[in-house]
Amino acid sequence: MHQEHWQKLGKLGHFEDWPSAREFHRELAEAQLKRKRLRLIQIGLGDRCLGYKYGYIFGDNYFDFLDARSDCNELANVGLGRIIYSEMIKKAIREKAKWIDSMRGEYKHKLEMGGELFLTRNLYVVPKRWATVVRVRLFRLFAWLLNFFYYRAWFGRIAPKLNVKRKPLWKIWIRTCGFA
Repeated sequence: MHQEHWQKLGKLGHFEDWPSAREFHRELAEAQLKRKRLRLIQIGLGDRCLGYKYGYIFGDNYFDFLDARSDCNELANVGLGRIIYSEMIKKAIREKAKWIDSMRGEYKHKLEMGGELFLTRNLYVVPKRWATVVRVRLFRLFAWLLNFFYYRAWFGRIAPKLNVKRKPLWKIWIRTCGFA
């Protein structure tokens, strides 16, 4: 359902954008299910599935990963994303969660429902040897340039306007995006 939604919009969706995402989430879900942390919420109307919300709970923290919603035409004017997100919030409250982390990224409906954006920062612990410091700074510069030119400019702005066929994210960008 998640993939169908994004593919109708001409995008790959999470499981195709990120190489090995299916295997990663399957393994993570199995491990967290054993610990009773997995949350897969199904939203329905009668016998019809409207969508899903997938995430985890750790103590009083909810971690919201992905959702999926029906793309049927008769529900096109219904805010299914908001409804599904609201149901996850209700479940989190019932489970006494104090925080819901919807991961990185800015999503209008989450902000309109009272969510806040928090600045993320990286902490680097590097030996004071000049050669190591220079290598780390060069690596971070490379990561920043790759993020800016490949992801923000090409992937996010130019390629969609050119109607270029989407391909999975580059593995080198995935490995470096946390350092940009």
